[in-house]
Amino acid sequence: MKVVFHVSESTHCIPAFNSATNLLKARNGKYTDIHIVFTGSAISTLIADSDESPNWETLQQANVILLACENAMRANSITLDRLLMGVSSVTAGILALVEHQQEGYFYIKP
Repeated sequence: MKVVFHVSESTHCIPAFNSATNLLKARNGKYTDIHIVFTGSAISTLIADSDESPNWETLQQANVILLACENAMRANSITLDRLLMGVSSVTAGILALVEHQQEGYFYIKP
């Protein structure tokens, strides 16, 4: 199973975190490829030591891929070196979402 979450607002980060966590639990060890694309204000929750972010590292330890939109990073004056270790960037979140769907990922927007 392949799933891509799209998180565009910081207020949706905890629901996205909970949904990804619950999906992993429900799959009970079965292969589940989860990517989370962060756009808009949600990008701020990827800043290392952010008080507003859920424990993204927990999901990273479960092999969940966190992807930061470079457009959102520029709009929010955030550089890649300020983000959590292991977060990758994508040129445009919208393009990443379309490409994921072309590759067979289920799209979820919490």
